Amino acid sequence: MKNKATNKKLQNKITKQCKNCEVKKEMGRCPYANRLECTDCNIIIAETVLSNYSSYDLLHIPINSIIKGIQAHEYTGELRQTKVVTI
Repeated sequence: MKNKATNKKLQNKITKQCKNCEVKKEMGRCPYANRLECTDCNIIIAETVLSNYSSYDLLHIPINSIIKGIQAHEYTGELRQTKVVTI
């Protein structure tokens, strides 16, 4: 039930963003065929998911999406898999 309410709030935030979109106002129309292509909508989705969902739910986010988000913040480095050894 909580997820349903969160999804409703998320849809409302995205709809409000689309109505007030500066890019849409400048071009006279939305340049995206799908809302998921819009950076602003993706930011709203990411903020909502990170603040309302459990760690278990976050495991379903594709790792490539997480990596792209980290790279967008200009972090660099190397991902390595750690191995724990019990002695």
